[in-house]
Parts: sequence; C-alpha cells; structure tokens
Amino acid sequence: MQSSFFEDIDIPGMDYSPGQLILIGGENWDVNQYVLKNCILEGIKDIPVLYFCGNYLSPVTNALVRLGAESFRDAEGYIDMDDFHLPPVYFDATVAPSVSYLIGRIFHFVETQDIGCIVLDSLQDIQGGPVKGCREHQLNGTLKLLKTIAEVTLTVVIVLSRINYPRRNRRLTVDDLQEAPYVEKYCDQIILIDSERPFVEEPIDIPADVRNLAL
Repeated sequence: MQSSFFEDIDIPGMDYSPGQLILIGGENWDVNQYVLKNCILEGIKDIPVLYFCGNYLSPVTNALVRLGAESFRDAEGYIDMDDFHLPPVYFDATVAPSVSYLIGRIFHFVETQDIGCIVLDSLQDIQGGPVKGCREHQLNGTLKLLKTIAEVTLTVVIVLSRINYPRRNRRLTVDDLQEAPYVEKYCDQIILIDSERPFVEEPIDIPADVRNLAL
C-alpha cells in the first residue's frame, strides 16, 4: 500500500502525507530548487516521483544531480560515487499539458511505476480544465481535480505556482499567486518561497472548514 512510503518523512514547513494537495508559490527557479532539495532529495528519497517539468527539463535534471551530489561531498570536495544515487524520478517535459493529458499520464504511472508523489510545474501552464469560464475558474477547477486525484491514488500532489510582479519590497502573500485567487479552498497546504528574504518558507494555515469547497 502506498501509504507505507510516507513513514518518517520530515520536510520543513510541510505535512507530507498521502492524499494531500500542496501548492508551492514563488519565483520559478526558487520553487523548483525547494522541491528538488527538500522534497525529492532529502524528504522522500525512495518514493518514485512523476515530475511534469515543461520547458525546464535540462535545468531541473542538472539541478537534481548537482544538489544530490553535494550531499555526498567529503571535506576535501570529492564525491563518493559508491554512495551517491538519485531517487526514482520520471520526467515528463510536455510543454503546456492539457488536463486530460495529465490525468492519463498520472494514472498510467501510478499503475505501472507505483508513483508516490506527483509534481506539476507550473499551475499556470496547465491548459483547459474541468470548469468553463475565466482563467481563474479553470485553474481552481484544476486544483479541485488534482486534490481528488491525490486522494484516489494515495499520492502527494505538489503543484508549483508563479507569482505576479512587481512585489514592491513587501512580504509574499497568497494574493500574489498568478491567476489563482481561491487556492485555500482546494489545497491542504500552501508554502510561499520568498526570494527577497533568502529562501524563507511561509506555510499558510488553512482551516479545515475552508478547504475543498465547491466552486
């Protein structure tokens, strides 16, 4: 059973358990590095991950190798290749995937590779959605669907979200997330990576009675 993958996982600022939808917001490269380092390399080392990385295949894979190798660098700077290994990560570099494409790929990998974690980079690049209307309603409908997928497949779904500009030298808030005004309704956790305050994680407390309301 997939929940056994998640025993003794400790990720800073994150309650990591099957069936959860976690949104991480911030500037593109900051959120990617946070997921690669804190989630994939240090938090869930042996859990198979399906990573939809869009245009970022080469930078993401290079960063994964670099961050992973740093963990095995000794005092003299040498990497112990006998101990160094990368976790099982399956990359999908499809640009601007549709909701139907994501559903098909996710269930295929859950069935064939026993996937325990799904990462989508980024929310704003997902095309279409189960809800018609403005872009904001489409994206919120997509979040609601991703929450259902997490529950049905007993996986953790992590979706990355871009932020609006300019910030004007103030703290990052949920209102800064691009085209996603009601994310608290569907996400179990929201973490904001604030690059202006070096790599500060800002977990957002979401009351249980606010989550997963109908559109």
